[in-house]
Amino acid sequence: MAIFKAFDRYDEHLYSFYFLPPGVKGRNRRRQATEFTHPYGVDEGSFWGGEPQRSAAETTIDDLSLQKGQLFEYLFDFGDSWEHEIVVERIEDEADKKKYPRILKKEGESPPQYPLEEEDEGDEDDDLE
Repeated sequence: MAIFKAFDRYDEHLYSFYFLPPGVKGRNRRRQATEFTHPYGVDEGSFWGGEPQRSAAETTIDDLSLQKGQLFEYLFDFGDSWEHEIVVERIEDEADKKKYPRILKKEGESPPQYPLEEEDEGDEDDDLE
């Protein structure tokens, strides 16, 4: 939800996080990844083949044993395929009492969730007769 909110999304979709083995690249890289997905996606099986999926809703950040500098991928909306690379920048030993995860800083404007819809809004007067 933190990423969903950080990118100003308003329409929920299926998503997955992919933890790739070091050095794996290329188009089929997600076949070798450990995948944590939306609970509805667990029942569907992995789109990429490979390992069975795990539920992102049943996994905590602490369960992931993240390391500083670690890279993983996040795919939001399997139809429109919003792909994100996430890098772990810092890990603190003791968290404060505030709610986690949380957005610390945003830079720039979020891209529209449905770019074609926003382009079409300006074309209303361009109807063909």
